[in-house]
Amino acid sequence: MNNEKLRDSELGPDGQAAEVFNIDTTQFTGGDKEKVKIWDNFARRHLAEMRILKDAGLLGKKNTDWRNVSEHALVAGALAGILAKQLEASGEDVNPELVEAAAILHDAGKRLDIENKVRYKAEGRKGVLPELLKKAGYPENFINMCRYTARVPEIFLDEKDQDAAINKKSIGELLVAYCDARIRNTEIVSLEDARDKNKEKVPKDADFYDKWYSFYKKLEARIFEKTGQLKSEDFNNKKVILNLLQK
Repeated sequence: MNNEKLRDSELGPDGQAAEVFNIDTTQFTGGDKEKVKIWDNFARRHLAEMRILKDAGLLGKKNTDWRNVSEHALVAGALAGILAKQLEASGEDVNPELVEAAAILHDAGKRLDIENKVRYKAEGRKGVLPELLKKAGYPENFINMCRYTARVPEIFLDEKDQDAAINKKSIGELLVAYCDARIRNTEIVSLEDARDKNKEKVPKDADFYDKWYSFYKKLEARIFEKTGQLKSEDFNNKKVILNLLQK
């Protein structure tokens, strides 16, 4: 597999060689040089977020074992940004750039949490991510977008309470959660495929993943009812690349 490296720029502001993030884009470009360039440009638009991932041990030469987390985050950011732009065009109050950045950072604390044996339980994520982002200067509403993913507490509510809780969430939070749910490693899949793969991987959690699926289908319906003629199946890795090409 080729190892394509994303750089800040050819030269840094001091004229020295720019830092290398060591992102392997081959997984979602097939090594196509034009597509590699597209993802390179996408990452450059979010240098602050890329540096946080690097500082958190998810990027760089010494952290290649964790690079897949950042590759996953880049795809999540691209998908979230595309959907946010569709919603913004439909009159929704949403900032696509902020949603992209939040999706890129949603797993920024993953390595630190795993190494410190922090587990994400039903009551929500209690790891290092909020403090990590707070120290970096991000506001609370942005941090809330980043941390609202995976085993969110609303999954465990009954239907009526679940609907009310979802209605209280910002569209940015819903987008970040939904896009993370749709991506396995760097592949954008359907919620059905994601559920089935998760149940196959962790059979003892089969009942939970049925609840997970029901919750995220609600998010999907909420998001796509406002995107005009677009459907959830319209979004796959090829579609993401094509949208990035148009920027």
